[in-house]
Amino acid sequence: MEKHFNFSNAHKDLIARDAEHVLGWRYAPGIVFEQGRGSTIIDVDGNEYLDFTSGMMCLPLGHAHEELTETLREQAGRFLHENSWYSNPQLIDFAEAITATLPDGLDVVNFTVTGSEANEVAMRMALGASGKHDIISVIRGLHGGSLAVEGLTSIGGARRRNLGPLLAPASAPAIHAPLCWRCPINLDYPSCGVACLAASEELIDQTTSSETAAVIAETILVAGGMIVPPKEWLPGLKDLATRHGAFLVLDEAQLAPARTGKIWGFEHYDVVPDMVTFAKGMSAGLAICGVITRRDIAEEARGRAGTPWAGTYSGDPLPAAVALKQLQIVERDNLAARAEV
Repeated sequence: MEKHFNFSNAHKDLIARDAEHVLGWRYAPGIVFEQGRGSTIIDVDGNEYLDFTSGMMCLPLGHAHEELTETLREQAGRFLHENSWYSNPQLIDFAEAITATLPDGLDVVNFTVTGSEANEVAMRMALGASGKHDIISVIRGLHGGSLAVEGLTSIGGARRRNLGPLLAPASAPAIHAPLCWRCPINLDYPSCGVACLAASEELIDQTTSSETAAVIAETILVAGGMIVPPKEWLPGLKDLATRHGAFLVLDEAQLAPARTGKIWGFEHYDVVPDMVTFAKGMSAGLAICGVITRRDIAEEARGRAGTPWAGTYSGDPLPAAVALKQLQIVERDNLAARAEV
């Protein structure tokens, strides 16, 4: 494949050095990029490519956005990092701004560094607040790469290979995805009556302890095949969770902000989750992610299952300032309307 790219010797040397010293996944032929501009990324030879993945789905405003760059530069010169046991104005402002985009009641943020951590903290909150221990996920769902959330991820067995019993700290059975075009129970929507929900409830009833702490799902199952649920599925999932005394956690890492035509993907459905996690796009490409929940859940979980959670970099002022500026631009320029279909 490399012969089609006509890399310079310097570029080939960088590819070789990367393979020698950096452990990570690489798409062949391992292009080395050094600059981004809008929807374009540029390799070390000056070749330009369209970035259809927005980095790692993290840059809804594109690369090197002038306002974000200026915010980053100004904040870096003022206050870069602090002890996460304290707060800062940028973090408080971002917390207020992001919760203002959500339904009433979802107004408490536990910040994390990665999306995996955000979903893991949601698990911790559910376990701590409920006193139960089953976490139900959805087949074809992806919730991150840390050890705990790998147990909630089911987009192929290779991710779980050799992890064995260390996979998850709680029982994590999976239920049917709303894959209407390739229905797992061979029915047709809408005449099926969303039978996958009833089948999923039977799975929970028959294969778990009936001590369900939470049901976690992506609003749209992205890595699992861009599966957009029928309108009844998410409200039905919330009803299912409620009947089992469990919380509904929606993972919006790859949707928010505004990629579906609304700030949050679940706004297209008649449902309000008990917790919502954010990462990637909402982070503006920097290390600020988190879980948003209700005050009563946060307080019930406090001091249990390691919540509230804090990491070395969770709540740093630099990423908070940039994420806040991005959210302000998304709202100011009504970018959600541009994504409507």
